[in-house]
Amino acid sequence: MSSDPQCDREAPDFPGVVALGAFANDLGCVLVGVQVGAARGSLAALTPMGLAAAGWHTAGRAARISLALRWTLQVALAHHRPVTHASDGTPLPARSVHDEGDHVTVQLWVEGATTARETRCHCYRLRYAVGDASLDGPHEVRRHTVSALPASAAPLLLTPDG
Repeated sequence: MSSDPQCDREAPDFPGVVALGAFANDLGCVLVGVQVGAARGSLAALTPMGLAAAGWHTAGRAARISLALRWTLQVALAHHRPVTHASDGTPLPARSVHDEGDHVTVQLWVEGATTARETRCHCYRLRYAVGDASLDGPHEVRRHTVSALPASAAPLLLTPDG
């Protein structure tokens, strides 16, 4: 698994954990995997190992909620910036983290791609199994797009040269 060192993000609250990134011209840095100690692999494969090393299995309810949120922000979505408002000022639902008995669920909005025509925000949901710290997600559950073009803008017409 190759990554671009300029896109790799160390997780401050998880020693030895790095969110590995690669540069994509249209998206910037994107997650390509995770490193936990010397092990490299997918986010899904290494989340249980990373959370176990952070004390997941002996943590109480509040500590698991905290670990799930911090893992989401520092590892799973390390290459995204959380947002509370869209570029047009529209407020987005607040991030939520809840204990559902056998799962801890984290849901939050992050900044997406910005082009000359639009900006996007994406809402992701991640579910951590309490028993083994396995991860389901991130899954995009909603999207908010803001057009950079005025509503009255006429469509662009292209004509052949000559």
